[in-house]
Amino acid sequence: MSSGERHKFLDQLKLEYRHIVIKYFSQDNSLNNRIDEFVNLYFFSDIPVTQIV
Repeated sequence: MSSGERHKFLDQLKLEYRHIVIKYFSQDNSLNNRIDEFVNLYFFSDIPVTQIV
């Protein structure tokens, strides 16, 4: 992955993480799916968690 692609992907992961945290205490039924998708994306990205959280 090029530097630009990595940066864009990291921004996308950070944004998704923020959405998950914001909706965590709501009645959003799709949140579990979003968490699963986020974990899958993050797991295969091989990016340190400190860069996302």
